[in-house]
Amino acid sequence: MQIQSTKPLLLVVEDEADMRDNYRDLLGSDYTLIFCETGYEAIAEFQLSHSRFKAIILDINLPDMSGHEVVKQFEAISFLDIPPIIVVTAYGESQEVIRTMTDSQAFFHLSKPFSIKTLQEVLSNAIKDPYFVRRNFELARDLQLDQWLSQRNSKLLEELRVIKAQSGSFVTLKDVDPYVFHNKGIAKKNLPLDRIIYDFEYDSGIAAPPMHPPSILILENEPDLLDSLSLILTEAGFKTFATRDSFTGVNIIRENPDLDLILLDLGLPGLHGEEIIKELKAQLGWSDISVEDTLSHPDIVVYTGHADHQTITSAIKEGSSKYLVKPILSADLLQALHEVLFRRHALRILPEMLNTTLKQPTSYRHRLMQFETETAAYPGPTIPGSLVLAHFPDIPSDKIGAGIPKAALANGAKPVIDGLRGFSHTDWAISTGQFR
Repeated sequence: MQIQSTKPLLLVVEDEADMRDNYRDLLGSDYTLIFCETGYEAIAEFQLSHSRFKAIILDINLPDMSGHEVVKQFEAISFLDIPPIIVVTAYGESQEVIRTMTDSQAFFHLSKPFSIKTLQEVLSNAIKDPYFVRRNFELARDLQLDQWLSQRNSKLLEELRVIKAQSGSFVTLKDVDPYVFHNKGIAKKNLPLDRIIYDFEYDSGIAAPPMHPPSILILENEPDLLDSLSLILTEAGFKTFATRDSFTGVNIIRENPDLDLILLDLGLPGLHGEEIIKELKAQLGWSDISVEDTLSHPDIVVYTGHADHQTITSAIKEGSSKYLVKPILSADLLQALHEVLFRRHALRILPEMLNTTLKQPTSYRHRLMQFETETAAYPGPTIPGSLVLAHFPDIPSDKIGAGIPKAALANGAKPVIDGLRGFSHTDWAISTGQFR
């Protein structure tokens, strides 16, 4: 769509005709507005003109998909170059606000009904300072993960090209598919981490190190709840520190540099809401610009009775990894904490597995591929040990004996070779509270 105007261009995604009329009346004199009534229309419009939009106003409840799904598709189209997104929700949809603000690139939210003054202030702030669209520490982690995936893909694609050339064939789109899985219509941030770890294990031929027993600081104002949380988390395998005082909490953090998590109540004495997060970060000098910096300080999980949208938005933008509203079941609390811990763990172990793959002349994945090709063409009923060791020299020779029966490879070489090497993929028990 050709837009001839000097006014800032806004994309407004709203299915209610009355609300679209309101936006025209409220914003039409200051902005050029492009309206979409469905998620699919918004995605198509974004794909055409995303770099020209100064901001996006997005209703969460659309007829064909949720606003959260729309944002994820925006991220898939343009991971970094996304204009500020102002999410519009109905009053009382706190969980949807938490989900969208935590898991996507939303800049702010507005609850219906809202005033023209509030709308104009939010738009003005978003356009003037768009770099606060993403929390710095999450952006750093996402960029690093994308870099690791790109290095992995480059290595495997180059190996594949060499292997194909040796057999006189060429790399096809079908061949490439397993190595570009993170670019296929899905935001990189949205990849299942257990899938990434599985692939890196498969590439390197080494199992991921286990998660260590985590440590957590509970900052909670209610004495009974503080004791209850301490008991639940200690029994779940956490090394637990607990206090009602934010200044004591800061000293605990300083004295325990290996602390993984802070479970934070926003109603502590003397400070309120996002002020607590600001104070913690200021006193401890936390930096949010690289993975190493973000992993050197604990993740913050907010656990509070404050469910108003302003507090949710501010706390998440200040840097909390999750926002949980009291009361919550113990199982759900543990699940939420384990999701944060698993992401921390993945960011620590992936470089080791990637470096192993990069240093190998041929990755474990492709050695298996070459071995299967050679054994399929081998004329005898037994694959000689020398052929096995040529591809997998770390297998103890006494495990091979006279060789491997060719029939044992009927279901693929991987389970057989994995067994001989003593290698198995890690089975992540993310939600069970188990640490090995």
